[in-house]
Amino acid sequence: MRHILWALCAFCLSCGYRPVGDINTATQQVQNRLFTPKELIDIQLVSGSCRINAGPTDAIHVRVVHRYGPADKFTPTLSEEDNLLRLREEFFSLARSQTEWTIEAPPQTQFRIHSASGDIILTELTGPIEVESVSGDIKVRSTTGKLSLKTATGDIDLANCDGDITTETISGQIRLKNGHGTITAETDSGPIKAQALDGTLYFTTNSGSIKSKDLSGQLSLYSNSGDISAAALHATGPGFFNTTSGDLAINLAQAPTAELTLQTVSGDAVLDYGGAPISGNFSFYAQVDRGEIIAPFSFDREEQHELEGHTYQLKSFTRTDDLPQILLRTDSGRAELRP
Repeated sequence: MRHILWALCAFCLSCGYRPVGDINTATQQVQNRLFTPKELIDIQLVSGSCRINAGPTDAIHVRVVHRYGPADKFTPTLSEEDNLLRLREEFFSLARSQTEWTIEAPPQTQFRIHSASGDIILTELTGPIEVESVSGDIKVRSTTGKLSLKTATGDIDLANCDGDITTETISGQIRLKNGHGTITAETDSGPIKAQALDGTLYFTTNSGSIKSKDLSGQLSLYSNSGDISAAALHATGPGFFNTTSGDLAINLAQAPTAELTLQTVSGDAVLDYGGAPISGNFSFYAQVDRGEIIAPFSFDREEQHELEGHTYQLKSFTRTDDLPQILLRTDSGRAELRP
């Protein structure tokens, strides 16, 4: 993901942007333009923020409010050709800036947006959308379709969004709420927070944590050194939860109908049924003399295995049915099933 940061920093430099001058002495200028509908709107911003809303199907309305010091060192450029509308921030010399873009377009319009430091807000759109930012935040509301959202140090916040969604940030956080589809969230050091999502979900972070509630579908959650928690989980599809040095705390809203895997190296792996009926095939792994296995029932099988110079204990039991298959594994923590 770091290529995002360097590529967009290069974009800023290519625009000639250097923050000098006094914005307090600049005069506010307003520009309003109407365009016929286009298939694609391509936007490249340096410091301006941008708000895009669904509008009428027969027109595109662009409003730009800007204050720059000196005022003659900057101009917003709006140009069109065939089914493409281009929006740019153009610098002629050094300038401090404050710019707000507001765009109303037909919901199905495709957007391609590159921004350095401004925030991006999208509402009630359906067309394919691609956003890349260096330090700006990205907020999306009530939008469907294919979304690709990337920022280096900013936050990403989505609510009521459905479709094929990809979100990436390096040091910012990702918040996802009320959505359905194929949803991917990836951070380096920032946390991921997710609530009320359904579909095929992939969450990955290096040193951040993953905190979720009311998820359902096919799940894959991975953190290298952070904790992973899932409250009120509806395990209607296969679920895989993996961390190297963090803890896993998975709490079920109902008995799972598909396989679950909880795997950690040095943390605890705890699966809490919350009073739901316990049935299926359960397997527990832990290193002998380092890890601990805890379950509310006696085991049908207990044995030991040698793997890469370590001795592991394997304990398992089957209750009521052979399915679903549940695996809890740790090296030096606890592998625990709670009724």
